[in-house]
Amino acid sequence: MESGEPLPRRDGRRGGWRAALFIVAVGFLERIGFTGVGGNLITYLTGPLGMSTAAAAAGVNAWSGTVLVLPLVGALAADSRLGRYRAVLIAGVLYLLSLGMLTVSSMLQTPQPHPAGCHSTGSTCSPLPSASSPARLAFFYTAIYLLALAQGFHMPCSEALGADQFDPSVGASRSSYFNWFHFSISWGY
Repeated sequence: MESGEPLPRRDGRRGGWRAALFIVAVGFLERIGFTGVGGNLITYLTGPLGMSTAAAAAGVNAWSGTVLVLPLVGALAADSRLGRYRAVLIAGVLYLLSLGMLTVSSMLQTPQPHPAGCHSTGSTCSPLPSASSPARLAFFYTAIYLLALAQGFHMPCSEALGADQFDPSVGASRSSYFNWFHFSISWGY
């Protein structure tokens, strides 16, 4: 059996709706996580990380370009070596790792100086904005680029992996799966 082909179940049938609905649910959750991160990057970079708007926009543009190119890498890796199942499995692990790293990154505190003559416990004083440490920025950028890599493996392989769960001779179930898959992806946005 070639890499990427679905393995038949013991009774000779493919995975069916049970496996396909799991893939539909994972696609929905993937879109929620990815869209949630992507939609808040400028705010996070200019707020807690203290970057200028221009630097934040440049960083988000570079990341967005990478996000759009990496599905080509993921598809090539899945078609040549890994197979769809392993590619989706790797994507899941990378998603969990990157979202965990983003959570940790948001909990790291950067010491922020207070204005001259202001006590840190004063109620009318607010800290001055300051840039994050290079280590914190490196950790954050590692997390979002791992997220981009996870998306690059997930997007080209998950839909086809779900379609593999159905017998090719039965087109109605497969068509219904594609409808549900695209509905869940759209709903996740």
